[in-house]
Amino acid sequence: ARDTITMRRGAAELQAFKDSVFSQTGIPHRDQIVLAGPPFKSYPRGLPPSGTSVFLYDRRSLAPAPAGSMSQPGAMSAGAGGTGLEVVQDAELFQAATQPLVLPTTPAVTEDEALQTAIARLQATYTSSRVPPLQATLLDYERQFMLLLNIFQSYERRAVERSKACEDWGACRERQAKAHQAAVSNLEDHLNSVKTDYEGTLQKLRQQHEKGARLLDNFEEVLDQLDAIPLHPNLAAIPVQQSQSSPGASAAMTAQGQGMGQGQGQGQGQGQGQGARQAQL
Repeated sequence: ARDTITMRRGAAELQAFKDSVFSQTGIPHRDQIVLAGPPFKSYPRGLPPSGTSVFLYDRRSLAPAPAGSMSQPGAMSAGAGGTGLEVVQDAELFQAATQPLVLPTTPAVTEDEALQTAIARLQATYTSSRVPPLQATLLDYERQFMLLLNIFQSYERRAVERSKACEDWGACRERQAKAHQAAVSNLEDHLNSVKTDYEGTLQKLRQQHEKGARLLDNFEEVLDQLDAIPLHPNLAAIPVQQSQSSPGASAAMTAQGQGMGQGQGQGQGQGQGQGARQAQL
């Protein structure tokens, strides 16, 4: 099945467009990603431009998928008068065409009037007792030939269905390839933008690193240069706070130190005198 959404442009149509996409694809509003181009850009707050190739993606497919599963982005085509969305049920058609073929077991009733008349005549003579053996078998031949014809017709219909399904499946693969190319093109645009910013920032970082290395290598010269630069008047007017001790406290500390020195000297003298007396005894 192929469905098409056609809308007029306007800010109020964006909500209706997202509602239509959700009703036909099951993708919630917050998970709808629409790329239009070339160049392919995202349109989260507006309808894609006319005359551009439009691709719809499911944001949930960007999450890690279980092993063996495959995400299938949809494809849209924007017309000149509005935005068209085509939803193609390729998987269902292909699955239906690849189901096992059930062949008929009885001949179908034909609509050929001449053939029906001939069959009725044979059936009428077949009930009589004077029927030639060859004429009696004609009805069986007719049924067998008609059954073979119906079987061959079933094969033909299934072959046409599978051929059509393969064509649709190939077109779906082509749309998926274009959708992947559109996504890659959009990512490359973002990469180029980020790469330009990254290279500019990296260049500035290298220049700053070289400047810092020069400052460290010539640190003494830099200090001399800084010493030669006069301070700003406002900075020079700031008072310098120094920790100074009072004269009285300094004198007390000096006297205390001298007293301790004298006490230690007297103690040493007394100790030497006692040692001498012990030696005499």
